[in-house]
Amino acid sequence: MRTIKLAMLGYGNAGRAFKSLLEEKADDLADAYDTSFEFVSIVTKSKGDLLGSPTDTAMDVAVNADYDVLIELTPLNILTGEPAISHIEAALSRGKDVITANK
Repeated sequence: MRTIKLAMLGYGNAGRAFKSLLEEKADDLADAYDTSFEFVSIVTKSKGDLLGSPTDTAMDVAVNADYDVLIELTPLNILTGEPAISHIEAALSRGKDVITANK
């Protein structure tokens, strides 16, 4: 079975719901795709990486963490797209896949 390592930036309502849904459907996904998912990092602005160092920022994780897919759910400035754009660019520059709920 293949394991996909996930790093989630932002853990508000959308992040919590996504994690809960993924955990709820884990057996179905494993059966259908022979794939499991592991959260290796969940970053909040106020608490840092909940699964790693509390001093790690979202950008630290995007640039340095060992993940396969970055899930970008941070609040952003609607005019500049930041910090989401920088997080996404960092992940893509490393050849990582990215999922975002930002528009």
